[in-house]
Amino acid sequence: MVITTGDIGGNADMRDYYVPWANEFACYYTTMDPNGVPANTGDGHRMAIWAGGHMELGPLAPISHHMGGPLGVDSYLQLNLEGKRFMNEDIPGQPIADQLSRQPESKDEKERQRGLKSWQIFDSAWPEQIAHMPDGHGYVNHFVADDKVDQFKTVLSGFGLGYTTKAMVEESTKSGGGVIANSIDELAAGMKLPVAEVKASIERYNELCAKGKDDDFGKDSRRMFPVAKPPFYAYPFASAGMLVLMGGIQVNNKLQPLNADNEPIEGLYIAGNAQGGRYLVEYPITVAGISLATALSFGRLAGLNATGKNIEA
Repeated sequence: MVITTGDIGGNADMRDYYVPWANEFACYYTTMDPNGVPANTGDGHRMAIWAGGHMELGPLAPISHHMGGPLGVDSYLQLNLEGKRFMNEDIPGQPIADQLSRQPESKDEKERQRGLKSWQIFDSAWPEQIAHMPDGHGYVNHFVADDKVDQFKTVLSGFGLGYTTKAMVEESTKSGGGVIANSIDELAAGMKLPVAEVKASIERYNELCAKGKDDDFGKDSRRMFPVAKPPFYAYPFASAGMLVLMGGIQVNNKLQPLNADNEPIEGLYIAGNAQGGRYLVEYPITVAGISLATALSFGRLAGLNATGKNIEA
């Protein structure tokens, strides 16, 4: 028998028990079984445990992605809810999620309920700046002028394709609870952050931009753009979303689950997101396709071994 039944992200009890620190991440796994029940509820994990297997020690690794706002996760200034800069913003969505997890919560109950963590801030020069941003998952790199919109209808209507227009950014900022202001004082007030702290943080950031070196957090100078030309934009970042929880049953090199004595359970094999021993703490986003590739590779190996091939990974 081969177990390839997905992860535990849709099972609140298992999440509470094995990886409670990931509970802040909303799970966006959308696959359902024929009865319309979420298919990531750890059924395979529990079957393997009933058969005598055990979960890997962990800590488990959530695949958490922050997709950002109207300009994605582009490397613009970020201020936390105290109005302070807190990181090198030139990082992908998962490290951004890691940083946001460490920031203070809002004192406003409504903002706390929606998970508000920080504000992404940029100014009206963004159309010339986004071409210098990294290219990848969650980034917006291509500005489409009004007279070119008809030529880019397909990509502008797609999700996460990195193309945007002035109208799209302004509408997304407003609809997403953001702020557009003509002064820093007005911007800070709209974010409900301490005006003096926001102004000091932006002044310091602009000073570093002019210097061409980020002495505070080490951001790449190519993406150091001052907040100087009104109107100014601020978009709220909440906690990240999560695709799956990378954590599973401890297995040997033949993909057999191990019992309490670390002996293989004969006749049973595990692969995919039910398999342990792949990632710890954090999912490695620097290797393209690693989740699917490991699922395909180990799934094939588990299948071959279930037919008696006796192959080790």
